[in-house]
Amino acid sequence: MKVKVIERYKDLELDEIKVQGDTFEVNKDRAEMLIRKGFVEEIKENKPKKEEPAKK
Repeated sequence: MKVKVIERYKDLELDEIKVQGDTFEVNKDRAEMLIRKGFVEEIKENKPKKEEPAKK
């Protein structure tokens, strides 16, 4: 799951400081925890749409 930092924080698991605007990949459980704490928001990835056949 891809997330974007919205609040600067010290990531204890990665041992680094994450600043506003950083983006990175984490597993779903970790992303949910960081979102609950208000540090990150999920980046919704646009999946390519299937083209529909032209209607006549």
